[in-house]
Amino acid sequence: MLLLGIAIAQATEPITDRMRYEIARAQRDYLIAKQQFDLAVTQLRSKLADAEKACADAGRAFNGDSLTCVDKAAKP
Repeated sequence: MLLLGIAIAQATEPITDRMRYEIARAQRDYLIAKQQFDLAVTQLRSKLADAEKACADAGRAFNGDSLTCVDKAAKP
């Protein structure tokens, strides 16, 4: 989408310093948002893995079957 905007801007008028600044800022903001998103996904995966382990441990402690608790938690 950003590249489309650049192409349209180039086709209609020369790129100004202000345009270059806005493009660079948009690219920087995108990279920051992507890093934050990737970090959030990593943290959620870690928490999910911890929860699955705790659930499996609880299932083993309850009835010796580590899959029972995880299976019940995974079903809606």
